[in-house]
Amino acid sequence: MKKTLTELANEIGTDKGNIHHEAHDYTSVYETYFSSLRDNPIKMLEIGIWDHRFPGASIKLWTSYFNNLEFIGFEIMPEAKSLEDLNIRIFTGNQYKTEDLNNCIEQYGTDYDIIIDDGVHTFEAIKTSFEVLYPHLKKGGMYVIEDIHANDSREIENWLKENKYEYKSYCPTSLWSPGDKLLILEK
Repeated sequence: MKKTLTELANEIGTDKGNIHHEAHDYTSVYETYFSSLRDNPIKMLEIGIWDHRFPGASIKLWTSYFNNLEFIGFEIMPEAKSLEDLNIRIFTGNQYKTEDLNNCIEQYGTDYDIIIDDGVHTFEAIKTSFEVLYPHLKKGGMYVIEDIHANDSREIENWLKENKYEYKSYCPTSLWSPGDKLLILEK
């Protein structure tokens, strides 16, 4: 029997699960959206893949969960390049810089099934990344914004509404960050 995303996250030690570090429990939400895609070929881009507490844990999670994954990581820390292998590519860049985001798309292509922003978590960074990357999401794809903190939540959600983007907001139980939200936009 295949393990759930939460079981994998907790074994690997990422905060996307429900026992390690901030224990966001995002995997309980992701399971609903991603379980039907598990055996499909998936192209995923994730911003923010290097955390000194658990470097590469997110990549391990996604490569353990999806059976046919092409993964592109976008990270400001050059150490993240050490995580590359056959189906994992890492682009070193700054999420605030449109040029870096465009260069990543130019280098690794378009048509993403899933894009996850787990980067800087500020309104400006989220907005910049979304404006550049959302057009490169496949029809039917999902754009996810993690760790929307209470102080930026209203600004981000208002901007999305003003620009007529529909999204779902989740606030899973978190041991350390009870105000954090997860936003999911389906294209």
